[in-house]
Amino acid sequence: MIYNKNNKKGFTLMELLVTVILVAILASYGVYYYTDIINEGKLNAAKGKLTALGGATSRFLLENSIDPLGCTLGYNVGEDMYSVLSSRTLHCTGMTEESYWYAFDVFACGYAEKSLTWDENFVFYFGCPDRYGCGTLNQITTFMKPKEGVSGDFPKCAYFDPVFDKVIEVR
Repeated sequence: MIYNKNNKKGFTLMELLVTVILVAILASYGVYYYTDIINEGKLNAAKGKLTALGGATSRFLLENSIDPLGCTLGYNVGEDMYSVLSSRTLHCTGMTEESYWYAFDVFACGYAEKSLTWDENFVFYFGCPDRYGCGTLNQITTFMKPKEGVSGDFPKCAYFDPVFDKVIEVR
């Protein structure tokens, strides 16, 4: 067997450099699309919670013969609710004058689970979205906004439209 010293097998530095650059470019596209997919999943999960909250609110208002128009206040259903629930006498069939109390009864009377109010990226509100720059719906419903400091391609806010039974995003 004859051995040839000039027949060297391997990759040149230029070939290795081009390969590493191509892999880095492909990986950067993968990371970009991966974060888009993750953000889309977070948004869809929050929209699912919003749909459940909006449906429960609509059902509550309908079953208790409450006019869904005439919003007065809006508030964060995740943070304010628990202290008020413990100190308030609940009226599951008779309502108070202020429309923002309705959301407390939506949870206390079993129309929605309290776990629906928590989300890592969004804050849920109860009231009229149009009073907070979130769409044009001027009736009681639930709406959400991204939490402060959350980054991503999320809508400015979204609200549940009880007439069409769907979530409307406001960009």
